[in-house]
Amino acid sequence: MARSQTLPFSRKILSRLAFGLLLSTVTGCTWTKSAQCTKLMDVVHRGNSLITAKRDRFDAATTKQLATELEGIAEQMKSLNLGNQTLKEMQTGYGENFGEMAKALDDMGQVLKIGETIPVSFDGRQQLNQAKERMEKATEAANQAADRTDALTQQLISYCPTN
Repeated sequence: MARSQTLPFSRKILSRLAFGLLLSTVTGCTWTKSAQCTKLMDVVHRGNSLITAKRDRFDAATTKQLATELEGIAEQMKSLNLGNQTLKEMQTGYGENFGEMAKALDDMGQVLKIGETIPVSFDGRQQLNQAKERMEKATEAANQAADRTDALTQQLISYCPTN
């Protein structure tokens, strides 16, 4: 008799557990996307905040430090464990862009450092012209990466509404 009483009770529990699992799976997809969006947006925000905080300083040390910090952001971006394919694609783009900005800023920092030591002479003038060309290339590379990052951010905002 005791056995037959526990059997219906077990079925009730199993059906409730199955319903709970189904419900968490269905709502979990939304939560997962939202959580992944938050993780991605957090790293993007940290990178953008670094750029904003140091954008008005044009000395070699600050530029080199920003390059190092953005390389760290690129690495953080690459290490995110995102399952959503669209977010993974954005993650890859952001990682590449922050890495390219870091490389360009590193080049700029090197040029600025060289600029501090160029002698006032005919050879110095040639070195200055070479440094100027190198700075222009690095600036263009940084601007292109920043433009791509801005475009990705617009996609991210559209894909991950904050409501």
